[in-house]
Amino acid sequence: MINRMFLLVVALALMAGQAAAQIDPDPNGLGIYFDLEASQHSAGVPVFTPFTMYLILTNASAAGGVFGWECTIEYDDTNMLVLDWVPTNWSGSVFDPSNFAIGLETPLPWEPAINLMTITAMMLTPDCSWLSIIPYPNPSIPDNIVYVDGADPWNLIPMYQSTGGPEFPVAGINCEVPPPVSAEDFNWGGMKTLYR
Repeated sequence: MINRMFLLVVALALMAGQAAAQIDPDPNGLGIYFDLEASQHSAGVPVFTPFTMYLILTNASAAGGVFGWECTIEYDDTNMLVLDWVPTNWSGSVFDPSNFAIGLETPLPWEPAINLMTITAMMLTPDCSWLSIIPYPNPSIPDNIVYVDGADPWNLIPMYQSTGGPEFPVAGINCEVPPPVSAEDFNWGGMKTLYR
């Protein structure tokens, strides 16, 4: 029984470490974070005070850097006012805020966490506000959010929401959001077998 308890404690410690991990462990994850290391999904912010968020691609499988990307960001505009959308390495104007199809002249080089866009916003109420990522209205790959790998030849690579899908918010303001979901890590089925 002591061995099983020890294994349970070790497994729970590993899970706690993963919840605080620097980034989503799976490849081609897309999330909105409150830090450039892609480790903070939720934040408490006061009303009428500007704050910054980042749209970050984690663990990109691209070989030639990111030459472009597309997605739509959904949020409650009665609760939050976006002051500025600034795509990284892009000199154009954002004509349709929240719907993005961005092409870059200079690719974003590979990093564990690639900042695709900086978002400055302000809360209008102290209420909870969630942000979600869904496919662009006319997506390059149906039903997908994608980025362009600059390798020769260019490739479209699907990205995956850090929390598991378009139906789950990827960031929370003045409320909690689940941490990134990893498809391959620890599972409860394996833990339950310790007690059989």
